[in-house]
Amino acid sequence: MARKGKPINPEQRYVSPRQAARVLGISEYLIFRLFHDGEIPGARQLGGRILIPRAWALGDEETTAVAQQ
Repeated sequence: MARKGKPINPEQRYVSPRQAARVLGISEYLIFRLFHDGEIPGARQLGGRILIPRAWALGDEETTAVAQQ
């Protein structure tokens, strides 16, 4: 039985690595690896939590470029 995750709230600025992986169709491991390699622009670590920009996960390049500034 597949585990369902939370839907992405359009008002959220960041999503979890699990949500990003689900949207992109890749593994959480790859999300963590991309984060630690600095490949996710605008990603943050807050304590033990990793926050992925929603715009990056959804492929919204314009919003991602603005978030980097």
